[in-house]
Amino acid sequence: MLITLLLLFPFGQLTKISLFNGTGSLYLHDILIIFYLIISIKKSPALIPKIIKHKYFIAFFISSLISLLLALEFLTYDQLLVSGLYLFRLLSYILVFYLLIHDVSLNKTDLKPYLIISFILNLILGFGQYFLFPSLEPLFAAGWDRHFNRLAGSWLDTGFTGLILSLQFLYLLNLDKVKIYTKSKNTLSHFQSKARNQETNASLDFSVVNSFEIARKNVEWGINNIYLRIILLFLTFTAVMLTYSRSSFLALLMGSVVLLLRKKMVKGIWFILGFFVIGLLLLPQTFGEGTKLLRMSTISSRLGSWEQGINLFVKKPILGYGFDSLRYVKKDIGLETIKWEVSHSAGGFENSLITLLATSGIVGTVLLLTWIIKLNIRNKHNPLVLASFVAVFVHGMFANSWFYPWVIIWLGLMLVLSD
Repeated sequence: MLITLLLLFPFGQLTKISLFNGTGSLYLHDILIIFYLIISIKKSPALIPKIIKHKYFIAFFISSLISLLLALEFLTYDQLLVSGLYLFRLLSYILVFYLLIHDVSLNKTDLKPYLIISFILNLILGFGQYFLFPSLEPLFAAGWDRHFNRLAGSWLDTGFTGLILSLQFLYLLNLDKVKIYTKSKNTLSHFQSKARNQETNASLDFSVVNSFEIARKNVEWGINNIYLRIILLFLTFTAVMLTYSRSSFLALLMGSVVLLLRKKMVKGIWFILGFFVIGLLLLPQTFGEGTKLLRMSTISSRLGSWEQGINLFVKKPILGYGFDSLRYVKKDIGLETIKWEVSHSAGGFENSLITLLATSGIVGTVLLLTWIIKLNIRNKHNPLVLASFVAVFVHGMFANSWFYPWVIIWLGLMLVLSD
């Protein structure tokens, strides 16, 4: 399942299936996760008590469910259904990653080459969009922003794409030498024994062995080759810069500082900072407002969004308006009037903390943040986990990125690989 998930990951919004007149969405990875969740719980019901032990997230889910039910005073049943499905999507993501963490048969080392393949696919799609489709103007009618000469990738959004690329940069920066396919039952030794024991189709089996051996050597050599890793880091860094997303720049810098401090590589921090300054100086800034790093229009827009969110929060400070109900709330009070069903900014505010407070109130916010802090304490031995959470936290101060599906999936993958 994880391999398929990793291969689907870089295709982003390209796998989207719109539901409920555009107010809801389903992705191919959602279908995969739901099927895996059902099969896993059916096969191993004993894992359920282990999941329930994570009381802070369960309490957050219950709190969010209660606030959503209370929102029936202003939501229709159809709107409640859409908001509820988003809450259950979050629950299914968390449950699946808890199941994977407790899966003793999972060989985490085998996943690393597929992570690299996922990175490469992401870069290909990102640079392909930047050079072949530099203007996203045709997508404006579908609720997307008018990005021009900025790398938006398969997520069709420079901010979210920049964050995901920053997280991938942190992974590559942290990557040590690995030995691929050493203990998996489904690897070279499995095919070798199968080929020896079967007289029929022996030539086919040995061709599989040879193909697998070649693939193993290529992947292991590619990941461990310092020059190829530097090239991949450089391309990822360049892709982040071409998003012109200042929140992504901050996420990359803060995540890198935390990672390198935890790894006691202080000199590396100065190298990253120097490289970043050079990147800023080399960035083309003649393509319009979107590529001006000192642009004020987005700052004014964010400040206005923050003010709207805070005003809503103070009206319902305890439990909030209900998980993912802001699209309907903003429409009812006149904050969203044009294309509110499909607008991708209508579902939240340009600050994840304010969005969380407005939807889940103080109760839900405290429960969720406590759970996240405990996750990081549990994984304090892994600097990549902390660096990734810091990058997401920083980015979330300027965008509604904490609950972005691919960000949750990425953080879940890092926790699975760390455990």
